[in-house]
Amino acid sequence: MNKQRSPERGQSIDTHEVFRQLILGEIRNGRLSRWRRRRIVQYAAAMGLSATEAGDLLVACRKEVLQSPYEQERIFALKTDPKPINLSWVAPLLLVIAILVVWLMPK
Repeated sequence: MNKQRSPERGQSIDTHEVFRQLILGEIRNGRLSRWRRRRIVQYAAAMGLSATEAGDLLVACRKEVLQSPYEQERIFALKTDPKPINLSWVAPLLLVIAILVVWLMPK
């Protein structure tokens, strides 16, 4: 277990528990967007945890929040990033429309 000493109190602080509480707070306060998850992993690295440990703790905390008696917390835990909209078809469509407009214009 990764423990650090608190300089003012001399008490051992379990890094996993501190990080776990941070994650629980993030999940309970809203959907974990890609940016929020990235920030959490950066915090983990700063605390000496690996990305794998951070991911495992994220999954465990999400499962814990899903057991919450509060509906809003469960909703936040269930939400994931929306799938990005695929706009690769827009440019060819605009090109076809432009060609048709030019072709149909009176000369």
